[in-house]
Amino acid sequence: MNNSHAENIETPNVVAINADFQSFKFFMDWSNKLQFTDGFADLQKIALEAVQQKTSYNHSWIMVTDPENNNEAYIISIAGDTKDSILESCPRVTMSSDAMLLEIKESHQPVVVEDARTDVRTNKEIVKAVGNITIVNIPIVLTGELVGMLGAGSFGDEGVIPPSQEDIDFLVLLSNYIGPVIVRILEQEKQTRYQAALEKAKQEAELGNQLKTEFIENVTHELRTPLHAINGFVQLLELESENFSSDQHNYLDDINKANTRLLSLVDNVLDFASSESGNLNIDRSDVDIIELVHESIKEHRDSIQQKNISITENFEGLINTNITSDKKRLKQIIDNLLSNAIVFNRQNGTILISAETEPDNSIKIAIKDSGIGIPKEKFNTLFSPFARINKNADTLGAGISLVVSKQLTELLGGELKYESTENVGSDFWLEFPSNNKN
Repeated sequence: MNNSHAENIETPNVVAINADFQSFKFFMDWSNKLQFTDGFADLQKIALEAVQQKTSYNHSWIMVTDPENNNEAYIISIAGDTKDSILESCPRVTMSSDAMLLEIKESHQPVVVEDARTDVRTNKEIVKAVGNITIVNIPIVLTGELVGMLGAGSFGDEGVIPPSQEDIDFLVLLSNYIGPVIVRILEQEKQTRYQAALEKAKQEAELGNQLKTEFIENVTHELRTPLHAINGFVQLLELESENFSSDQHNYLDDINKANTRLLSLVDNVLDFASSESGNLNIDRSDVDIIELVHESIKEHRDSIQQKNISITENFEGLINTNITSDKKRLKQIIDNLLSNAIVFNRQNGTILISAETEPDNSIKIAIKDSGIGIPKEKFNTLFSPFARINKNADTLGAGISLVVSKQLTELLGGELKYESTENVGSDFWLEFPSNNKN
C-alpha cells in the first residue's frame, strides 16, 4: 500500500456531515408535516416546534397580510402563555402606522428588535401589555408579494436574547416553507366561507320560497270559498231565471263567466304553489280522453262562439281512448291549453284537437291553433311563472297557466312540448308513456 498517497487524503469531517444530514432530515420531516396542515393552528404548532428545536427562542407567531388590503396584517396565532393577551392586544395592525411592520413591508428583509422596550420602532402600549422583549420578524414573500411574517422572540423574564446569524438563516428558510402553506390555507378558508355563504343563501331562499308558497296557499284557499259561494248563488238564480229580461240573462251570464275564470285562475295559482312545495296530490284512475276533451270544449263554448272559432277533432290514430291518469289534473291541463288557444286566436280562427297512439305505444294529445303565435325571443320565458307572452289588453292573464300545465304534466309522468310561429299559430301537445288500456 502506498502510504504517501494515503497521507494526501483529507480526513472527512464526520461531525459536519452528520450535522448536514440531520438538518436535511429535519427539513424533510418538517416539509412532510406541512403537507398535511389543515389550518393555521396546526401550522403554528408545527412552526413553534421547529423554532424551539432549532433557534434560541421558545415563542413564535405568524402574521398574515389581508388579501383584500395589503396594508393590514393580522396575527393568526402565537405560542406560549401570552397567546390570549397577544390576540386581545393586537389581533389586527395597520402596517403603515407601525414602524417595525412598515419596514418589513417596504424592505422585504428580516427586522430584528433586540429590546422592544427601548426600540423606537415598537408600539410601547402593546409592548407593555404583552411583555415582549426581543422580536425577530421574518417576511414571508411569494412572487414578490408580502403574504405574511414569521416571528420569534423572548418575553418577560427571558430578557434580551439577540438572534445569532444561524437563528436568522433558519427562520428565513422556515418562512420559505411556510409561504405556500399560508396561501393554500387562505384559499381553503375562502372556499369554506364561500360554501357557508352559499348554503346560507340557499336556506334563506328556501325559507322565502316556503313562506311565499304558504302565503299563496292561504290566500287562494280564502278566495275559493267566496267564489264557490258566488257560483252557488248563480246556479240558484239560473233556476229562477224564467222571468228574467234579456239584460238580466246577460248579466247573469257575465257573472258566471267571470266567476268561472276566477276559479280557474285560483286553481292554477293554488296548484302552482302546491307543486312548488311538493304538496300536490295525484289520484290516478281510468280516464276517457275523448270524453275529457268534449267536457272542456263544452265549458269553453261561449268563448269559442264569441270569436267564431272552428273546432276540429281528430282521434282516428287513438288505439284506445282510456289512459291511466288523474282526471282532474289532466282536465285542468287541457282546459289551460284550450283556453290559451282561444284567447290568443284570431276572430274566425281554427283549433285542431287531436289524440293518437304513437309507434312506441305512448299517447299524444295536441291542441293546435291559428292564433298570433309566439315570438322566438319569448321562447325562453314561456314557462316562467307570471310571465305573459302578449300583454295586449284583449289577452290579459296571470301568466301561470302554462307553468302549471307543465308541472302537472310532469307530475303525471308526461311531457309538455310545443311549436309556434309568430303570426301563424301555436301547437302544444302532451306526451304520456305507454300506460293506456288495451
